[in-house]
Amino acid sequence: MSRPAVVTRFAALAWFGVAASVAAAEPLPAVTCAEAPPNQAATPTPRPRSLDEVDWCNHDFGGVNQDLRRGRAELHEYGELGGLHDTYITRLRAVVRGDLDGDRRPEVAVVLSQETWLASGGSNTSTDVLVFTWRRGKPNLLGTIPAGTPVEAVSLRRGLVEFTSGPDHTVSVHRRGKRGFVLVRRTTP
Repeated sequence: MSRPAVVTRFAALAWFGVAASVAAAEPLPAVTCAEAPPNQAATPTPRPRSLDEVDWCNHDFGGVNQDLRRGRAELHEYGELGGLHDTYITRLRAVVRGDLDGDRRPEVAVVLSQETWLASGGSNTSTDVLVFTWRRGKPNLLGTIPAGTPVEAVSLRRGLVEFTSGPDHTVSVHRRGKRGFVLVRRTTP
């Protein structure tokens, strides 16, 4: 089973207390998810014992059209009626490790993009950064942060989730609040 590429540069810097600027980060590597041979059922994966063992390419993120297989999910709403229909495509774009809370255990940021194609002719693309920790033997979602498209870099460190996104390369910094992540700072170069 293939695991997605994981960025560890920021995690290593955070361990040594070195401040890393997301704006200077290298672009996120593309996630490579193994293709299943045609007409072959997927092999069940063993239950993960840590975030490092989670198969993010074949993970159910718990939302509508977020049960990924090989890094992708596709929903054709009203497609069974045979006419024009809406199509929703979710893709895994990146998986980034880092120590968000300083406990020397990694958290993971997963970047998902969603494309919407409407029967009326409209379309939209959006991107979210989902942050997970490991709790009670499984990934636990700490929160979802809307981002611009595309997301270019992500870091988790010192209580902050920082990412560069959108066509204008906006740097957004969020901290975890009582009800999810709160925007602390947003700058556009």
